[in-house]
Parts: sequence; structure tokens; C-alpha cells
Amino acid sequence: MDLKLLRLYSGVSVFTILICCMIIGGVAASETAMVGADTTVPAGRNTAIYIASNPVGATIFLDGVEAGITNRMITAAEGEHTLKLTLEGYYDYEETITVKYPVVKLRAVRLKALPKTTGEVRIVTMPTKAFVYVDGVFLGSMGATVKKLSPGKHSYFLRKKGYNDVSGNFIVNAGKTTYLAKILAPGNKTLPQPPVVCNQPYGLCTTAKCEILQSDPTKAICEPCYIEDGVSSGLSSCDNRKTVGMFNSSTNGWMISAGSQVGQITSTYSFINSVPTEQGKIPNRYIDPSYTGNIILKLCNAPSWANCLDMKCVVPPADPEADVSVDRKAADYAICECAMVNDEPDFYMAASEGEASCTDPDVCKKNIWSAAFIDVMLPGINSLKAYLAAHPTQDTAQQYTMPICPVYNSTCSNCSSCR
Repeated sequence: MDLKLLRLYSGVSVFTILICCMIIGGVAASETAMVGADTTVPAGRNTAIYIASNPVGATIFLDGVEAGITNRMITAAEGEHTLKLTLEGYYDYEETITVKYPVVKLRAVRLKALPKTTGEVRIVTMPTKAFVYVDGVFLGSMGATVKKLSPGKHSYFLRKKGYNDVSGNFIVNAGKTTYLAKILAPGNKTLPQPPVVCNQPYGLCTTAKCEILQSDPTKAICEPCYIEDGVSSGLSSCDNRKTVGMFNSSTNGWMISAGSQVGQITSTYSFINSVPTEQGKIPNRYIDPSYTGNIILKLCNAPSWANCLDMKCVVPPADPEADVSVDRKAADYAICECAMVNDEPDFYMAASEGEASCTDPDVCKKNIWSAAFIDVMLPGINSLKAYLAAHPTQDTAQQYTMPICPVYNSTCSNCSSCR
């Protein structure tokens, strides 16, 4: 081996000291030696192997047994051995080496990088310390570098108290770094209330279609919204979100209370029926291998949409002719009167066509949808995920966070792989 190559990896002085230590310590004559920290080799005459790599930090395997991280000295019995080096982002290296007592074996390997299939983004703000979100994930308040992003479009959202929010999209190219430098303009925009997570009944208006009220164009009637009982996120307190005039019977399901014309439930949101992705698995929770889901978040731009979050919804009786003076079966849906939004065209909708929604450029404008403000949805996702991870036995049906569908591009085959 060329000593110049050895200097590239370790330095002559380090190598010399290591060799001397091995000889003085009698490793060559020991009956049993260690390979790495915890791995023994068969008894016999052992000798030293110095293994280096460029870049350093590769995992060493000797005869299939992990033996530490490069650069380092290991020992092995004389004879033939299979040496393998692995490092993320590089091709595996494997060869057969022969060690002979008492000669020290030297191996220095330059690893070959794999082709780049992902890119990264670096975000800085002026002023600094703005909250940074990328694809709905909170990344901190000191700027952010996000690696291993799939090629194509991704979303960002920036927030700082006393300044107007900034949001938009950016393009990632494989093997490249995208730089975003954003200036936040001073403003008086009030920050929304922090998300409130509750474990109680709620209305779920996922992909509910809405119709503007003729009598009041600032409002819309959205349906169907479904009745759920479990963990959800909203902005109002749990007490304010309690059901009124209805209850859940262990034998008959949801019932309208005697004396009440209808029931009332509050619309919030959850991860029920989310499209399953590897990245979306909620920590500490059992993942059912047979789980299926079809709901995915889509970033939309449309003239009008309806905000149903924390709105009071009506639950009618299943039989409108039933006697009001007694408890009676409730319908399995709710009808919500929601607020029309005409001045913020960017919003998140929960699309029910699964990954096919990513490729449909018109889905956001096909109807007036029940949807959510970007600056409310993103913190809510993180809060709901954290709560579910901390309470793994509550609402076990929620196993995945709801993925955000990026804009479809030619490098993607489906939304899950693009996340």
C-alpha cells in the first residue's frame, strides 16, 4: 500500500502509535482477540488490520459481523476474511482480504457516492427567529436547512410576532440546494390561538361540500360532516366543544335527548382515514398492517372556500317524525353552518381521492369546500401528532398523520413517495 494514501486517511504518527501498541500489547500472540468493541474472533494467531475510508464514518463488517466505524484498527485470525464497508449515500464496498501473522494488514478505501436523488432547501429570514414550516412540519425559529427532499414543489410558511405571515412554494432539484431568503413586513396581524387537543365527540367535515346561504352570503351550509368520538384538534376549549342535546348510548349509538329538537356538535379535525405513509407513522402507536386510508391534504388556491373549524353543527334525528318527548336515534351525520372565506385564496383541503388528488389540477375549484387556513392547520397537525404520540392508547384508529400532497411532477409516481 502507498504510504501517501495512508497519510490521506490517518496520518503516519497515528498509524505508527497504533501498530506499536498492538505489538507491545501482545495482540499478535493472544489466543482470542476482539473485533470492534464487542465481537470476538475464533482462537488462533491474530494480527492487526487497519481500515480507513474516505469519507470516514463507514460501518465495518468483517465476515458479516459489525466491527466498528472507520477509521480504526481491528484484529482477526490469520486467513481469509470478507471485509465490507457501508455508509449512507455511498455504494457498499466489499472484498476478500487475507491476513497473515504477524504482518499488519492495511486497507484504505475511497467510497463511491450514489447518484443524488434528493435535494435540500436552506431558508433564512429577515428579521431572524421567524417560525419556519416546510410541508407542514415545524422546523424551529433559527432558520432551517431541510435535506432529503424529493424533487418538485414544496410549501413553506413563515411567521413572526409583529410581522405579516409569508407563505409560498419552492422547487427542489435532485442533487441541488435551493436557497430562500425572505423579508417579513411589519404588520399588526394577530397570531391565532394555539391549537387545543381534546378527547371527546366532534364533527369531522373532511371534504364536505358547501353551498352559500342565499339569505346570508357570508355563510355556507356544509355537509356531510361525520360524528366521531376521540382525539381532535381545534381552537376553542374542550368545555366549549361539548355536545348539546345528544349523547352516545352503549347499546343504540348516538341519540337525541328527550326534549331536544336536534343535537349539537362542534366541528374540529383529526387524522381519521389519513393516507398511510412511512413518514406519517405516529410514534409509540400500534400500526395495523391492514390499515387503509384515502384522505390527504392538498394546498389549494381558489376564490372561495368555507371555514368550519370550531363551528357548531346540527345533528338531526334519524327519523324526523319521531316523538320529541323521548330519546330517539340520531342521524349519523351533522350539518354545519360555516364561514365563507373570500379574501385568502390559499388554503388546505382534505381531499378524499387519496393520492389521485395530487394529480387533479381542478379538484380545489370543483366545489366550495370545507377547508382550513394554512396558519391554523400547520400548528394543529404538530399538536395533534404530539398528543397522539404521548397518549398511545387513546383513539387507536388514528395511526398516521395526514400527509400534505405536493404538486404533481414528472418525477413522482404518487404522493406518498414524494413526501
